[in-house]
Amino acid sequence: MTHSAADDKPPPHADRRMLPADPTSEEARLRYEMPPAGPRVQHVRRHLPPTLLAEPRVIKAVRRIEQDLPHDHHLAELARANGLSPFHFHRLFAEVMGEALSGFIRRQRLDAAAIRLAASELSMLEIGTVAGYGSLAAFSRAFQRQFGVAPTVYQPAARAAVRPPVPEQLAMADRVRLERWEIRPLVGLRFHGGYDQAECYWARFADEVRLRLGLDPDTLECYALIRDNPLITPQGLIRYDCCFADPGLPEELPAPFARLPPMQISRCATLLLEAPYRKVFAAYRAIANVWTARHGEHFAEAPAMERYHAPPWRRMGQVQSFSIMVMLI
Repeated sequence: MTHSAADDKPPPHADRRMLPADPTSEEARLRYEMPPAGPRVQHVRRHLPPTLLAEPRVIKAVRRIEQDLPHDHHLAELARANGLSPFHFHRLFAEVMGEALSGFIRRQRLDAAAIRLAASELSMLEIGTVAGYGSLAAFSRAFQRQFGVAPTVYQPAARAAVRPPVPEQLAMADRVRLERWEIRPLVGLRFHGGYDQAECYWARFADEVRLRLGLDPDTLECYALIRDNPLITPQGLIRYDCCFADPGLPEELPAPFARLPPMQISRCATLLLEAPYRKVFAAYRAIANVWTARHGEHFAEAPAMERYHAPPWRRMGQVQSFSIMVMLI
């Protein structure tokens, strides 16, 4: 299949405005203009990444980086995999993503480290090693440049930013079940923005499935992959993957669709929700802050997932039916 500039344009029925964020509404719980545990320094970038990532060579590089974040991903290696010179791939990546490749990799590594600092029991050295740094000193220097404070200062402040559980979350934790997820290949689209826009992403996803793949999206088994914590990652940089279980599509897919690297983790804490999407982070907190502590469980190095039991684009602004799935060691 070929790709042209016209393929990057939204399909004719996808011209939907992003939902406004009313700071007085419950939806504001999904959105932080200034994430309370986020960077305390401003980083210069050309622009925010696109709402829908549509450039196939950049998609391929991003997926490769995310599959093995600690790996030392060289510009020449990624350029060669995309059939470009290092100069041209560096320029393409920066034009699409609004930041240099090196800055993107550093930010992803350190955002992931910040999540671990806020929630995991790993030592500072272990967190730095998992993030791809060869020494504690190198990790501390990089973290301070990115977040404006040393990791030893950041950790207690980030943990203090986590609200204590409320009765609703305690009740949700009682309904969490330990399950095994049947690992299956996923095909998806990458969106950037905020979780308050998730239903809009699903509406765009449904249009793209119809237009690019010729499938009825209502027949697909749909998942979202959740990689970023809105307490840490700034609003416009949050990643949201709308995915479906591959029903047997041809090997070559039209952009902006891409196959996701297979997940190796199948053990998960699962919570069924029949609620408006704005309740989603109450559910995550019920698992992360309450259930794991009760049962002595620990998170795996994998994205969280949302499995949809009814098409989310059919229930925008209404009660959604979905399960939160947090992967465990």
